[in-house]
This record gives sequence, structure tokens and C-alpha cells, in this order.
Amino acid sequence: MSPQLEAVQKAVLVTDFEPGGKQITVLLVEDEPFVREAAGYILESAGYRVLKAPNAAEAKRKFGGGVQVLLTDVILPDADGRDLAEELNVLYPGMHAIFMSGYPESALNGHQAESPTVAYLAKPFSVESLTAKMRQAEHAMAEVHAIAEAQVIA
Repeated sequence: MSPQLEAVQKAVLVTDFEPGGKQITVLLVEDEPFVREAAGYILESAGYRVLKAPNAAEAKRKFGGGVQVLLTDVILPDADGRDLAEELNVLYPGMHAIFMSGYPESALNGHQAESPTVAYLAKPFSVESLTAKMRQAEHAMAEVHAIAEAQVIA
């Protein structure tokens, strides 16, 4: 295990974060191995089920419709993370997308405003910022689900 990943594990141990998860599956798409492993470890420690992929092609192979959150780098070696999110969202419209990037949020080119199920996470991120973003995603998904149920009842 790398010293950097050991540092992430120690940070998780000393971080007081509210466990999330609630049977939520996250598709984590990140080409940088350390970032992928560190984010996966943090999410699993917080109670999420995590499917990891190094690129869009592998993500599409792992995507089975049971994914509630797509956590993807904006710039992938074989695709744009925003295009991947749009493609997967056609298959599973309720999916929440969190775009990670070392670039400013403006790199999303307006995608942030298009949907309440889209969020941005700046890299590098902390245990706290990643788990907080996931809790925000859970709340946003619950709100979207409640609105959809209300429309069906009405």
C-alpha cells in the first residue's frame, strides 16, 4: 500500500463524518489510480457500494442501471465525463452526477445549472468534502424522487 493511501486511511479514521450509503451504489470513474483508490476507500468507509472504473469504456461495462450516483472526472482518457453522464442518464434518468476536476467549476460549461442532480467536486478533495458532496447528492435524489411521486399521485 502506498504511503499516500495510508494517509487517506488515517484521515478517514480521525474524521467524524455522518455515515451515508443507505444502499446507494456509486460508479467512480477516475483515470488516476491513487485518486480512484482513495475516493473508493473513503466512499466504502462511509457505507457506499462502489464500482470503480479507470475510463468511460470500463464504466459503461460496469454500469448496470443500479447506480444511483456517478462520480466522474471531467476529463477522462477516452471521453468527456459530462458526455458519459449524459449517456448513462438516458439509461437511468434518476442518476445523480458529481463531476470532479482540478479545473474551476466553470469548466462544466453550464452543466451545473441544467439539473439539480448535477454537482461539482474540486480536486484535490478532503474526506469531509467528498462525504459532504455525497450527502448533498442523497438529499437531491430524495427531493427529485419526492417530486416525481407527487406528480404521479396528482
